[in-house]
Amino acid sequence: MSNKKDQSQFKSTISFMREQLKGLKPIDIDKRLASMEEKELKAVEKKLIKLKKNDDTIIRFFDHEVMNTKKRVDRLEDHLHLSSLRGV
Repeated sequence: MSNKKDQSQFKSTISFMREQLKGLKPIDIDKRLASMEEKELKAVEKKLIKLKKNDDTIIRFFDHEVMNTKKRVDRLEDHLHLSSLRGV
């Protein structure tokens, strides 16, 4: 008797769940993951572009400083009649 009762409860539970799920739309997990990956990829790309700009700025600054220092050293060597150490 309990077996028939269990089957009956199971069938009523299944029909209740079907009624509850009737209006819901299926979710495409792959599409949601792809859109999330795309958003994350765009964020990473933006960060990389910003880092590249920062690197370019730093390189330009130090390149400018090195050139100015080189000019100053050349003038000092000329003024003091010193030979260049760059060849050593």
